[in-house]
Amino acid sequence: MEFEIEINNSLDEETTYEISIEGDNLSGDDSLTIPAKNTGHYRLFYSPLKMGESKGNLTILNDKLGEIWYELKLVGTKSPP
Repeated sequence: MEFEIEINNSLDEETTYEISIEGDNLSGDDSLTIPAKNTGHYRLFYSPLKMGESKGNLTILNDKLGEIWYELKLVGTKSPP
């Protein structure tokens, strides 16, 4: 499963966000660079290996623009045959 998060760069310069992912079966890039006065898209992937619930966190950080933080409730369900 893929999640896409839209992130804006309101600065007059290219900006790089540092990405921190915590949680089982979550993956994605560890940074995102967005051109000046533009919007970028971050893709987070969830690939559960078993059924059940778990939690995770996604933190998107830039020294000038601040922090975006998500608490994730992750649910792995049975796949169709």
